[in-house]
Amino acid sequence: MPDSPFASAPLSRPSLSAAEILRLKALKEAVGGFAHELSQPLNALMIASQVIKMVVEKSALSQSERSFILQRLDIVTTQVRKASNTIDAMRTFVRGAAQTNDATDVREVVDFTLSLMGQQLSARGIRLVRNIADYPLLTRLNRAASECIMIAATAYARDLIETQTKEIDEAASEDSRVLEIDAVLVEKSPCIHLHWPKVRGEGFKVSDEAAFHEACVVMADAGGKIDITSSELTLWFPGVE
Repeated sequence: MPDSPFASAPLSRPSLSAAEILRLKALKEAVGGFAHELSQPLNALMIASQVIKMVVEKSALSQSERSFILQRLDIVTTQVRKASNTIDAMRTFVRGAAQTNDATDVREVVDFTLSLMGQQLSARGIRLVRNIADYPLLTRLNRAASECIMIAATAYARDLIETQTKEIDEAASEDSRVLEIDAVLVEKSPCIHLHWPKVRGEGFKVSDEAAFHEACVVMADAGGKIDITSSELTLWFPGVE
C-alpha cells in the first residue's frame, strides 16, 4: 500500500482566488445561520419530551406502560442533547476563537474536534478510542489554527479508514474500523497520534486533500510538523517556550 502523497512532498503554500475566499466567507455565514435554524426545533423537541414525560408520570397507565414510554423518551432526549451539543460546537467554530497570546491546551482541541465530528465517525461505523494525558498539553499555536489542523487530520483519517476497509469482509471491516487518538507530551511538545489498523487496500480516497495540505503548511509555519503514513498521523505541535 502506498504511503500518503504528503509523506515526502515539499510543502508549498496554496493561493486562494478571490472567488474561493468569497465562497469561504459565504459558507461561514451559511453555516452559522444553519446552526441557528436547527437549534430551534431541537429546543422544541426537548420541551415536548419534558412535557410528555411529566404527563406520563402522572397518568393512570400501568407501571410497565409508563416504563416503556419513559425509556423511549430518554432515548429521544439523549439524542436531542447530543445534536444540540454538536450544533453549539459548530456555532463556536464558525465564530472562531478569539486571537490571544495565551497558550492552547491541545486536549481541549481534541475534545472540541470530536464534539463536531464524533457523529460522523460513528455513522461510518468507526469506533473511537481516546488515550488523552491528564495533564496540560500546551502549544504556542493559537486555538483557531489548532482546531482547524485537528479537524483536517481527523477527516483525513476518517476517509482513509473508510476507503481501506470498504472492500474487505464485514467482520474484518468492523475490527479494522477503529481510530485511536493518543495525546501526550514529548520533549515539551504536545503530540497527537491518530492511528488505525493497517489493512490491505489500494490507493487513497480523501474528501479534501487540499485542506489537509494546508494544515501541513500551517503547522510547519508555526514550527511543528505532521508525519503521515497509510495507517497513522502524528501531529507535532510547537511547545511553549
